[in-house]
Amino acid sequence: IFEHIHGEIVVLLLIDKEHVKDINTFEKELLAHGFRVLEKRPCSSGYCVMFIVSRGPKQGLIILAIQGKDKNLEENLSDLIYLRFREKVEPEKQALRKWLREQGRTSLKKLIEETNIETIEKAFPALTDALKFLVQRTRE
Repeated sequence: IFEHIHGEIVVLLLIDKEHVKDINTFEKELLAHGFRVLEKRPCSSGYCVMFIVSRGPKQGLIILAIQGKDKNLEENLSDLIYLRFREKVEPEKQALRKWLREQGRTSLKKLIEETNIETIEKAFPALTDALKFLVQRTRE
């Protein structure tokens, strides 16, 4: 997600854990691509970090939210189902689709919309931390 907030360039990156070795490696990639890291703020979940960066005369904000504890977003979706329904579903696309069909549901989106915020925060810690960073930044 790329946006301008109060004249500042803001980029929110949602990346599966399997594609990011760790936050320090990501920071090195920023430096290799000509960014200067002015500030780095990790979040409480440990799966999200906010970088205030500059490149040439421009300054911006990059928020990295790593999805999945070990591999990917499907782990977060599996956690959501467990937290909400106390049913264990393998964190794989096919297993999640099968569970949805068995429940007579057609969409993960609707399932998420029907879930309370506390459960969302537990199932998607990096994403909710990233959104909190954005809200905080718009108030600064």
